[in-house]
Amino acid sequence: MRMKWVSRAGGLALMGLTLLTVSAAPQQENKDAQAVELPEGEGKAILLRACTACHDLGGLKLFKGYYTEELWRELVVDMVRVGAQVKEDEITILARYLAEHFGPEK
Repeated sequence: MRMKWVSRAGGLALMGLTLLTVSAAPQQENKDAQAVELPEGEGKAILLRACTACHDLGGLKLFKGYYTEELWRELVVDMVRVGAQVKEDEITILARYLAEHFGPEK
């Protein structure tokens, strides 16, 4: 149980640090460095609508290959707690999309 909390807290801290670093970078360099190609899928529209309202998607590169669907779900729920506009029925769709395209390799 403690490990889950540490993992989630570490992920949030890392995402926060990434966002601070990104906001301090020059605009054009930031745009190029943070470009993320999003595969088509049911969660893509939710991701673009809900997540990019507050930050870019550069953090996906940091978590790619490490976060399982359960960890993505926890992260999405945490983002909802701080204001992300994701409906209850969209949380699973988004977590599944993130795990499928940015989770550990099968």
